[in-house]
Amino acid sequence: MMEISSVKKQWDTYINEFDNSDFMDIEKHTSMALKVGSLIQEIENLNNSLYKINFLKHSFVGNRTELHREISRIIENGTNN
Repeated sequence: MMEISSVKKQWDTYINEFDNSDFMDIEKHTSMALKVGSLIQEIENLNNSLYKINFLKHSFVGNRTELHREISRIIENGTNN
């Protein structure tokens, strides 16, 4: 999983350098562009996991231990994608 605070810090640095420069650092630009794609994928995975968890909370018929076990399984699968 990508450390979002680290990427945010790099993004802020990138934006400041880009705003204060007359040229573009292609290597840095490419690096940031690749991270954006990875972050979008992680956000989609998290949203999918949240959707599944919300569905379970409203439709699960069983004891809370089974519900918690299923939620943990969803979270694990969502973060390992």
